Amino acid sequence: PTGMRHLTRANLGLPEGHLVLMGQYLAKWMPSRDEMIRRISERSANPIALIAFGGPYQQRVLRTRFERNGIRVVPLPQLPFPIYLRLLELVDVALDAPDFSGGHTTLMTLQGGTPVVTLPGDTMRSRQGLAFLARAGAPELVARDEDDYVDLATNLDRLRDATQAMSIDALFDDVLPVRALEEHIRVSVTI
Repeated sequence: PTGMRHLTRANLGLPEGHLVLMGQYLAKWMPSRDEMIRRISERSANPIALIAFGGPYQQRVLRTRFERNGIRVVPLPQLPFPIYLRLLELVDVALDAPDFSGGHTTLMTLQGGTPVVTLPGDTMRSRQGLAFLARAGAPELVARDEDDYVDLATNLDRLRDATQAMSIDALFDDVLPVRALEEHIRVSVTI
């Protein structure tokens, strides 16, 4: 974001080198995925940057769970919005929570030019990342399984290759959903 370009990782207390971000609401990170996150933590030179989106209880539970499972994190407080947007630009990759994928967070991260790795599930709520990445022309950021998710999150060459053809504008150029909403309102709302 303009006005925040002067902020660096050092200003935010973040290390240089490959940096993975968990930037979604804490309750989205299910305990069943802790082993996968631990593997990402192990394969990364740096701890995972973790934003504390959630209440004090959620933060305490997640921090305790991660410590118990050997997941290294750099905890970050909730940041003012312009600084948060700058953070999204400074990290190398963001993780999409597999069981409850991001919506607004994923779109903002992609707009910042940062790849988002997703692992779609069986429910609509776990497939938004898949839809965004398909629309943006970056289906290579969609993991096949947990092993692939770990590899994508920690492999800079794969991330670079996966984002070569990515077009963020494609996420916002499709007017068909807007026209469908207009039509629904037109036939559903009477004045």
